[in-house]
Amino acid sequence: NMRKVFEENAKDQAQKNSELSEAKEREASTLKEYARALDEQEEQRQAEMQARLERQNALMAKLQANVDGIKKGAGDNDAARALAQQEEMDRHFFEAENVKQNRLKQLRVENQAYLLKQMDEKDGRKAGESELSDIQAQILMRDTEEYNEVERNKVINRRKNLTEHSKDIKKQM
Repeated sequence: NMRKVFEENAKDQAQKNSELSEAKEREASTLKEYARALDEQEEQRQAEMQARLERQNALMAKLQANVDGIKKGAGDNDAARALAQQEEMDRHFFEAENVKQNRLKQLRVENQAYLLKQMDEKDGRKAGESELSDIQAQILMRDTEEYNEVERNKVINRRKNLTEHSKDIKKQM
């Protein structure tokens, strides 16, 4: 009878161990999927930024052609200066955006390494797993808040620059 109890305990323990290792594998694959999704978002952001830059360059070339057609002579110098200022502002903006995106990517890699290390340390304890989920949620929320703030600032700056630029052009006319 004791042998039966002992065998049942051993069987239960083996089942718990296999469930624990399956849970760890699922969590590791979830983290990899999360990192892959973040990388996809990053690539999409880069593509959008490149498309925006190309559209802006096309618009600037069109604007330059219009300004050249309207103002020949003394106005050419002002238009060239405005264009140079706009290009300088754009260059600064894209450099800052690039630095920020690289930093975010580095932080994501560091966070993923930290989370994997914590997962090994906690080794299946329920408290550790819920803490890991909280950290992931906080990281995602912070990332989302930063992205939304940057996007809001971009829109505000773009509007400001466009209104200033249109005032300049109206002044030149």
